[in-house]
Parts: sequence; structure tokens; C-alpha cells
Amino acid sequence: MINAVKDYFKCAVANRILLLGYVSVGAYVLGKTIEHSCDLPSTEWSDTLVGCVMQLTTTLTSCGLETFRQYRKTKKFISENGTVLGAPKKKYDETLWYCNRTGIRLAAREEGLEHLLKE
Repeated sequence: MINAVKDYFKCAVANRILLLGYVSVGAYVLGKTIEHSCDLPSTEWSDTLVGCVMQLTTTLTSCGLETFRQYRKTKKFISENGTVLGAPKKKYDETLWYCNRTGIRLAAREEGLEHLLKE
């Protein structure tokens, strides 16, 4: 269970779009905390802007679940076959989805096989 959580966080950092969403959440919470503690007036436009960024990035990436799924599948494939040539490489070449490609690339990079994806 702990390894799955660690793997998810690795995927969240590797997926730059999802990372932007999580940073937006943190910025929003920090901004609201400062706003309330300093008794500042609310800024509706910034709430809307940050809310849109949070919603778009987390929705577009399905909260990083596809990156995580591809990462785990590729790690399993590599452990069984010792390479990314085969199903992961085929998926990497055929898909245009950023999240899928990020998960495959992260797993390959960790195993020192990222160069095989570029061939």
C-alpha cells in the first residue's frame, strides 16, 4: 500500500499538468488562509481563475490515474521481460495521450531504458 502511494506521488510529479493542478490547490488554500487571517477583501477573479486551473488540470488528467496505471503496467512488463520493447513501446508510439506516455516514460527512465522509447 505504501509503495502504491509513493508510486502515485512519483507519477503526479512526472505529470506536469497534474502537478500544476496540485500546486494550484496549495496556492488556493494558502491564499484563502492569508486572506482570512489578515482580514483582506476577497478577490473573486483570482478565486475563479485558480478554481478553473484546478478543475481543468485534475479533470484532464483524471487525477493522474492513467499515468499511474501505465506506470505500474510498464514496471510489471519490465520486471517480467527486462525491456520496454513490446507492448509498452507499441503503446508509447501509438498513443497521443500525454498521461499514458508520461507513465511509460517514467517507468522506463527508472530502469534506465528510456533510450529505447526514442528508437
